[in-house]
Amino acid sequence: MSSRIALDRTVYAGVLITLLVGIFAGFAHYSDVDSDCILSCPQQPEVGYWLAGLAAVTAYAALFAPRAAPVPGLDRPVNIWRRCAAFLVDVHLLFFVIGAAYMAFQQLMPRLAEAFWISVPASDVSEPDRVGPLGNLLILGVMASYFWLQPLFGRATPGQYIMGYRIENDPDPDVRPRHFYRMIAAYVAASSLHIWGWFVKYEDTIKGNYWWDRIGQTRAVFVGPY
Repeated sequence: MSSRIALDRTVYAGVLITLLVGIFAGFAHYSDVDSDCILSCPQQPEVGYWLAGLAAVTAYAALFAPRAAPVPGLDRPVNIWRRCAAFLVDVHLLFFVIGAAYMAFQQLMPRLAEAFWISVPASDVSEPDRVGPLGNLLILGVMASYFWLQPLFGRATPGQYIMGYRIENDPDPDVRPRHFYRMIAAYVAASSLHIWGWFVKYEDTIKGNYWWDRIGQTRAVFVGPY
């Protein structure tokens, strides 16, 4: 048995909210120097250290903190409102952590370059808000991996854990899960609010089994307690 203290859903949510408030405070202090600037403010290394530390702690708490064991035998459908709430939690968590990591990197770039004897062009220091195509691709990869790999390894995303469910493989061992396809299909559904009534059918809601679950050959299982 693990000696680590498992965090139930309420405590887990409270820890994440506290950390996100700390990150938000770092954002506020970052832009307080000049109300007209967001990412092009002068370098503030102390804010960079604060955001880097909080981003790392938040990522660890979200992904690796011990969680309470699931409650077996809860035969309840995981309806769309619960899924939407979990998605919103996950999206905001990603936004804050990725934003904090990016801002921290921009603030600490001159010091990191100096530590590793790297020459940084003056334009990169004076224009620190340029992400570039490689940065955008990296951010997209992190977000896709977040929603793809956690169910693949049998772990609920933080939003799913807080909302009391997780994604499991089909009980039939001959049915192979397709988590990547499920992630793509769920993204399409989340991006198609204008035809939401077509994507989320009443009969699917009764069963708690939506079309992206069927594409991924997976199922959402309610593990409680609420």
